[in-house]
Amino acid sequence: MKKIVCVFIMLIVVLAGCSQSTALIKEADSRELNQKVKSFVDRNKSKNGIYLYSVAGEKEYFIVNYSTARQGEKEKFLSGISAEIREDVLTIQLDVQETSDPHDKRIRPLSIYKLNKHEEASKIQVKINGQETPIDIVGS
Repeated sequence: MKKIVCVFIMLIVVLAGCSQSTALIKEADSRELNQKVKSFVDRNKSKNGIYLYSVAGEKEYFIVNYSTARQGEKEKFLSGISAEIREDVLTIQLDVQETSDPHDKRIRPLSIYKLNKHEEASKIQVKINGQETPIDIVGS
């Protein structure tokens, strides 16, 4: 009986640890963004890239923009996102794919995510398809 209880407790701990990823980053509703965040997004929406909106003491937003593609280039789109904290590093993992079809329903030019407070993280690391990538613009 004790073994069953121990296994059950270990299972709960493991599942609780797995849910951390969804708690760290959540898609934001663009209608609920304050004017400062909307202005930051508007200033940068004509350029593809990865952006971080960060003001001390306020909510932080992670923005992925794949809104432009040149003639003949494949269009990129975000197919998945996750986040985790290890030691003092918040790692945001992006799964990015490409398509030749400009009408592909998976294409979402602009994705905005709210980062939940990560006081235990002193650094943010971004990986696209497993490869570390710098944030293009950090602003406020």
